[in-house]
Amino acid sequence: MGNIEHIDRLETYIEELGDQISKVKKASEYLKLIEGFQAEVTETSATLSQSSNQLKLYQEIMDSKLELFLTTSKNIEGKQQAFEQTQSNIIGVLSEIKKSTEETGLNIVAGFSVAKDYQDEFITELIKVRQHMEDTNDFLINHIKTSKLYFIVIGSMITAVIGLLIYLLVS
Repeated sequence: MGNIEHIDRLETYIEELGDQISKVKKASEYLKLIEGFQAEVTETSATLSQSSNQLKLYQEIMDSKLELFLTTSKNIEGKQQAFEQTQSNIIGVLSEIKKSTEETGLNIVAGFSVAKDYQDEFITELIKVRQHMEDTNDFLINHIKTSKLYFIVIGSMITAVIGLLIYLLVS
């Protein structure tokens, strides 16, 4: 009878050993999964860091474009003031021409011809400035739209990566 009890105990030990081996296998599988998740998290973290660096670069680009826009605006304001001064000068010249014409009795048509020449020059300069302002605004608007598109795309990518990371961590 001692042998039967001994065999029963051995069978019990073998079953317990089998259970322990199964638990060790499961633990090993879990460790492999954890290592895989850690590798994915490390890769995602590197991607997020790179995206952050790209966002900083885009921010610097936007700041420089804003500075360029402000400088251009100041230049345009300066030109506008110069044109206002030119207009004032033209008005002064026209006043002098009017006085001169009245005082000396010169031919009125000659005075209008000079005034028309000044007016034509002034209008030509205004057209050039207006065209320059339109070209500058079109250029800046196109670059701002492009930069906004980059920010939207990168923001969407970051959101998707964060969502995937959260999903992986929750799973």
